[in-house]
Amino acid sequence: RARLVLVNDRFGLRNLYYASTGGCLVFAPLVAPLLRAPGVDATPDAAAAADLLAFEHVLGSRTIACGVRALPPASIARFEAGTLHVTRYWTPRYRAGRGTLADHTDELGRRFGSAVRHAFEGPGRVGLPLSAGLDSRAILATIGDHLPRATPCFTYGIADSADLLTGARLAGLVGAPHHALALAPGYIAERFAEMVERTDGMHLALNAHAAVLQASARACDLIVLGNGGDCALD
Repeated sequence: RARLVLVNDRFGLRNLYYASTGGCLVFAPLVAPLLRAPGVDATPDAAAAADLLAFEHVLGSRTIACGVRALPPASIARFEAGTLHVTRYWTPRYRAGRGTLADHTDELGRRFGSAVRHAFEGPGRVGLPLSAGLDSRAILATIGDHLPRATPCFTYGIADSADLLTGARLAGLVGAPHHALALAPGYIAERFAEMVERTDGMHLALNAHAAVLQASARACDLIVLGNGGDCALD
């Protein structure tokens, strides 16, 4: 039988978008290519735009285009005979484990430390962004004295900001070289078009400051980020 099956991982770590047009289903890891398919409704979705501005991402299966949908995490899409069915194959469940809060905190620390050490043990040149945020400080505290002294550290921010000052101080404490990436006035407008292109319009352009980390490519092959970690640590 002529059947198309699309599957996403449990957490939706890799974007997968689809659109139905002319009795066919088209799919891609980006929204933009789907908008070039004949018959796909490219009308901006006002609700999705509101989500993007309010939450810095689009909620549910919406995208910025009315005719394109995102396959939700832990989902299977089956397209057959012109009909699409989307079902979930897994739902996260919380199971209270044994032990005290201190036990769970210690276990989190062990797993976090293992993940950080693993990131720095790879064969490539590793760089570490530093700021006043809890996420980057937690990474630095975990790797601590084991951080190779030649590890380049990067901090971006407005001149004389807390991030730049703190980043330089932290790098100095571990004896690592520090590179300040100053953001010039108007950087959001300057990087806006690039950010929209790179993120498919699914990421708030106010975060264009992160684009300056491209400069780190001259000194390292990969960087260790703790994006979102500050939310968990606050």
